[in-house]
Amino acid sequence: MGFEGIVWKKLLRYYDIKALRSNSWVRKPDQQFVIPYCQSVSEAQSKNIVPYCLSNLVSSKKAAFTLAEVLITLGIIGIVAAMTIPTLIADYQKKVTATRLKTSYSKIMQVLNYAQNIDGADYQGFGLKNCLAASSNENLKTVCVKFFAENYILPNLKINRDYGITSLSSHGFPYYKDLKGEIDTDSVTYSNINSMYLVELSDGSVLQIHSGAVGDSTGIYGIIIGIDINGISGPNVIGKDLFFMTYYYDTNTLGMLGQRHGRQLSKELAAQICYSGGSINNKYCGVLIMLNDWQIPDDYPWF
Repeated sequence: MGFEGIVWKKLLRYYDIKALRSNSWVRKPDQQFVIPYCQSVSEAQSKNIVPYCLSNLVSSKKAAFTLAEVLITLGIIGIVAAMTIPTLIADYQKKVTATRLKTSYSKIMQVLNYAQNIDGADYQGFGLKNCLAASSNENLKTVCVKFFAENYILPNLKINRDYGITSLSSHGFPYYKDLKGEIDTDSVTYSNINSMYLVELSDGSVLQIHSGAVGDSTGIYGIIIGIDINGISGPNVIGKDLFFMTYYYDTNTLGMLGQRHGRQLSKELAAQICYSGGSINNKYCGVLIMLNDWQIPDDYPWF
């Protein structure tokens, strides 16, 4: 009847009283009652009884990982992270880039649409008709660029800073590279010549406004607007944070560089040009993103 001096009847009577007081015992077909909780050791000792939680009477071993198992697990986690994190970061960067490019393009388009509504019949060339002859007159190019910036960009966009006609190097802009990491020759030229109108917008992007050839060896010039979506910050790569759009004098249209005179490139041809490498070809990457519904394709040469 006894277990180390404790009478089971006395013990069961105590359990029964506790269960009745707590009103929490449960009958089962094969049992009179079920003990509702585990008696703490301190409480049992104060009543001079054996604690009735059976787990206190049975010893058990606690499971644990060995050092080798922990190291192997950490190694596997590290390998998976090394394989997936760069891709996740690149996907995020591409999404941000495409969104910022679309936003900048929309802002410029709204400015031109607004100017068209205000100028009406005089909209042709924004009053820059004489700039059609700018191919042989560098001074006239600068005049046209300044007129375009001061009359249509500055009054209609939120500006952080107006650099005016200047060079890239005067304000700490580095030479831009293409997607292969090679220096862009145009970037070197404009870094040292005061012929570009620089404007920093309220979102931190920088417009690089200059005049240049926009036709297929047709001699037609227009306003070229470089958009550095994050300003002077890196990576300063054409096709990653620097893109180009063009205003065409003769058709009064705005498009990403490559949409010559309203002629729409196919997405396949734009990708072929963009992916072929070199800074000139990479300047067509912006039109590819636009034709791809403002998303950077999965096979885009991002890395």
